Amino acid sequence: MTFAQTRWVWQNPLPQGNTLYGVDMIDANTIVAVGAAGTVMKTTDGGANWTIQHYVNGTSNPLRGVFFADANIGTVIGEGGIILRTTVGGASWTRQNSGTTGTLYGISFIGPNLGYVVGGGGIILFTADGGRNWAAQASGVSNALYSVSFQNFNNGIAVGSGNSKLWTTNGGGIWNRDVSGTVNLYGVSFSSSNTATAVGAGGWVVRSINGGANWFVHTSGTTNDLRGVFFVDGSNGYIVGDGGIILRTTNGETFTRQSFGTNLLAVSLSDASNGTAVGLGGTILRTVNGGLTWASITLGTTNALRAVSFTDANTGTAVGDAGIIRRTTNGGGSWIFQISGTKLRLNAVSFNSANSGIAVGDSGAVLRTNDGGLNWSRQTSGTMNQLLGVSFSDNDRGAAVGANGLILRTTDAGATWTPQTSGTTNNLTGVSFTDSNTGTIVGLSGTILRTTNGGASWSSQSSEVNDLHGVSFFNANVGAVVGDGVILHTSNGGATWRRYISGTTLRSVSCPDATTCIASGDGGVILRTTNAGQTWTADTSGTTNALLGVSFTSANTGTVVGEFSSILRREGGGVAPSAPTLVSPANGATVVSVIPTLTWNVADGATTYGLQLASDPNFSSLVVDTSGIFTTSIDVGTLAERTLHFWRVNATNNLGTSDWSSIWIFTTGTVAVAERNEELPSEFSLSQNYPNPFNPTTSIAYTLPRAANVELKVFNTLGHEVLVLVNEKKEAGSHALVLEASSLESGVYLYRLRASSDAVGRDAAFVATRKFIVMK
Repeated sequence: MTFAQTRWVWQNPLPQGNTLYGVDMIDANTIVAVGAAGTVMKTTDGGANWTIQHYVNGTSNPLRGVFFADANIGTVIGEGGIILRTTVGGASWTRQNSGTTGTLYGISFIGPNLGYVVGGGGIILFTADGGRNWAAQASGVSNALYSVSFQNFNNGIAVGSGNSKLWTTNGGGIWNRDVSGTVNLYGVSFSSSNTATAVGAGGWVVRSINGGANWFVHTSGTTNDLRGVFFVDGSNGYIVGDGGIILRTTNGETFTRQSFGTNLLAVSLSDASNGTAVGLGGTILRTVNGGLTWASITLGTTNALRAVSFTDANTGTAVGDAGIIRRTTNGGGSWIFQISGTKLRLNAVSFNSANSGIAVGDSGAVLRTNDGGLNWSRQTSGTMNQLLGVSFSDNDRGAAVGANGLILRTTDAGATWTPQTSGTTNNLTGVSFTDSNTGTIVGLSGTILRTTNGGASWSSQSSEVNDLHGVSFFNANVGAVVGDGVILHTSNGGATWRRYISGTTLRSVSCPDATTCIASGDGGVILRTTNAGQTWTADTSGTTNALLGVSFTSANTGTVVGEFSSILRREGGGVAPSAPTLVSPANGATVVSVIPTLTWNVADGATTYGLQLASDPNFSSLVVDTSGIFTTSIDVGTLAERTLHFWRVNATNNLGTSDWSSIWIFTTGTVAVAERNEELPSEFSLSQNYPNPFNPTTSIAYTLPRAANVELKVFNTLGHEVLVLVNEKKEAGSHALVLEASSLESGVYLYRLRASSDAVGRDAAFVATRKFIVMK
């Protein structure tokens, strides 16, 4: 399968409809939320306007957690071991090496550099340098860990499946554990140095007042699963969960219950007054008065839309669960709710003109409108069977199909419906008529039925065994059928079918001309052919929601609908930008600065660029992996000295992303003062390491006003030398290194810098000693 990039725009719900799993409220106006399809959303005006990114850094994996130290520095985590870091407020993201492909669920940082991540299989990851290095800590459990909270450098709690409760008092050097019980715990939050609250399945709330060593059950007043908890201080906190439940406390003890219908998965507060909760289908709720009231930022219902029918580029109707009907006359610029008069699920809709249409659904429901949906009237179908498909070739003649092989035919605009013999008891899921006589029906177990006499007789065409869910014919001969893992295309009225393995369940298909068909289905998949089914390409829809209905009026203008009331629109053709051409460093260059500027040419149509730099030609050992670059150059570093590097760039616009550029190579030289473009320091110095305490890495910096022989060593408190970090001549300038302390035991150590003019250090110009603490 090849992948083409096209423009799909959210029309409902707004601002977008992917499920949101995590949220961080940086201040009263700045909020970042993350979710399915690699979604990152950010607002700086309290939710009035949002910047939305899908497939951030090229990942379609769900993002499960987010933490921002300030408005610029943040980290997101997710499935597949994804860790992404930004230092520019989310304008671009760099992928970090987590060392795992498992799902990462929970994240907690103390400041910009010291952070913890937890996930499946009991994994706990730790960084002391803002994620440049992540190291695993021993959790002692194999249960999934869903949430982590640190109150300070030392005290932290992680919770997870099987009532897992882990706590540490030394920054994760040792994790104590309690795994008694069976209740899954999904969230945990410190409210003070020793007090924490954890929440989970069945309304479970437990509290600890001694840092996690002991827990007692707290009454929640609900049996709904509770998914998230956040305390901004010892008094003010919120718990959110299934059914849209919000539990609010202003004294840290008793909770007031509110409910908003849609499952909520995470909550965050910036202060006692301002809070944000997020959940299924892109739901966003905001409070500015301490939770007394909550306003929905998300516009649009979360009921699934199951079918859509457009008669021209502007006029369309979508139907779905609970009798929902929505109508647009401006190409989806706005969607109006219409009164259906039923709460039954509507499964299919067919309009043969702007005003005349039929919708069908469960319990034999048939609804008719002759005025564009201003009024819908219930018709008598004569059945209680579920109706799953409907197609009208003109105002009067149409057919509906459904459960147990049911076919109903009308020639009087639905005033009366007559059963026809299908010859099968399989559920029939879709129907398409191109004129009053010629139609095709599909169903479960590979059923394909064909008529050329208005349904007086139906003949079987299929040798397919997979369940089929959708059918569309452009004319009597050209059409397509979709189902579980397959697409069938015919150019001769179904006498023969070309079979294509899609690899996913497809729910609907639309063929607006003789060569073009578009299919949609589970996981947000959209497939397209422009050569009569010979090949199919995948559009990036921007969602992983199931897309259950599709309607195109031309090759490049159409709408898909689906789960969580998703409505997405595609208009116009266009192409993704071409791949950029690399400029410098020159291919094969040597003695390149360890802080190089990488430059490339403008790619036609590009709005942003992505860059990867690696130490291997397969880009499996990434040194830099970033996207959302708005210029044609980027400074990177500090790179390893005397090392061969490989780099490439791609380009992105609103129509998609180009292929990677050609791969260029360069080799770094050694660090020199000129390379750093710094003024020479005026004196010798040795800085305090950061972070401190740490495990397992910390940074040590020092300055030299002139070239010197440098000796930097680590000693234990008995004065025994345990590590030699530097023992060579160094040029004048500012220097820094990362100490990896996996070989050291927990405890206090001294590090000493000696700088001298001779190799043996007899005339030491500078000696300084500082202390650090290793905590394991």
